[in-house]
Amino acid sequence: MAAQPATELRVLLSWPEAPVSLALPSGMSCEILFDTPLAHLPGAPSYVAGLINRQGAVITVLLCGNPWQPNALGEQRLLVITRGRERLGLRTDAQPDFAPTEATKDALPAQIPAGLHARSARALRLVDRPGFALEWDPFEWGRAVAFT
Repeated sequence: MAAQPATELRVLLSWPEAPVSLALPSGMSCEILFDTPLAHLPGAPSYVAGLINRQGAVITVLLCGNPWQPNALGEQRLLVITRGRERLGLRTDAQPDFAPTEATKDALPAQIPAGLHARSARALRLVDRPGFALEWDPFEWGRAVAFT
């Protein structure tokens, strides 16, 4: 009998019109913050939304728009992504969700915007519904945005 692929519960970031979701790597968590004031930084690059204070930690918040429709503006959310002791804030119109996923060798069904490609991007199949996700590391993306 063939071994079944390992299933992992992942945090997904989805946009209604996007052909695939973005899946955070294993071990990352996502928190949605409401009514959290942003401290804007004069002279900061356009991709920096500002800073927040979360439980005594100062967290940089980056703008993460819809990569498939960069000019689309939906309802903005403030997400804090945590990996170990690292935290990163994202101001985005993506809808966070949870879904079981499994690795697949299938090709993703749509062209992936160049800004999302990571060195270790993996295609994931959603187990509980039709669709795919691209494993996406927001910390790696944030470093790439900062140094381009």
